[in-house]
Amino acid sequence: MIKIEKLTKSYPGASSPALNNVSLTIPQGEIFGILGRSGAGKSTLLRSLNLLERPSSGHIWIDGQDITALAPGQLRRQRQQMGMIFQHFNLLHSRTVAENIQLSLDIAGIPAARRRLRVVQLLERVGLADKANAWPSQLSGGQKQRVGIARALAAEPRYLLCDEATSALDPETTLAILDLLVELQQDLAITVVVITHDMAVVKRVCHGAALLDKGELIESGSLANIMANPRSSLRQLLIEDGETERIFMQKYSVGQTKCVA
Repeated sequence: MIKIEKLTKSYPGASSPALNNVSLTIPQGEIFGILGRSGAGKSTLLRSLNLLERPSSGHIWIDGQDITALAPGQLRRQRQQMGMIFQHFNLLHSRTVAENIQLSLDIAGIPAARRRLRVVQLLERVGLADKANAWPSQLSGGQKQRVGIARALAAEPRYLLCDEATSALDPETTLAILDLLVELQQDLAITVVVITHDMAVVKRVCHGAALLDKGELIESGSLANIMANPRSSLRQLLIEDGETERIFMQKYSVGQTKCVA
């Protein structure tokens, strides 16, 4: 479980904090969406979860451990539990698909035989078994993101952080990647945190969600509870996003915790 406690992040020269006193709990073993407009603080919050952005104040508890208090060596080990998927893939074009996936295993000092086996397993897992020796330039956008997902899973993390992971993809490819994330979350029992501005992403895959605006947490909770609350800002946004209330309410009922879209 991730517990964020009174988290604030201020940048020098900025007129207001990127995050302002945010407290949030992300349940274990779910897909959780963090929504907001551009500049709301979504990516800053996500990058704080592995301390790529160190908060100005506050605490982040992961599996009962305050990661803001970890020594450098402990933090490196903790980050191995936090796989990350990026909007623009961040693949190394000088390395093959297999070499891109293997990179984090090289850094971790995993023996060569185990590295090769793990890469084969991951390529099979994301549907790219025939692309091991391909170069990133030879792949489609969806295939590149599948490589990114495999790379993020290489060290067998407990958490998967997705920073606008589908926003650079076409609608059909987006659905395929979202379905893959659902499959991986269920099969591997990992926790997935999804940063997005797209309500359709939340409706398709998320069990819960939080809404940020100008660095402040407006609302958070399970989608079941959000949909049961007529005063919910998130509920209104989800319903307004091209789906009638009657149909959407059939998907979520009080006490239900999983997205069934």
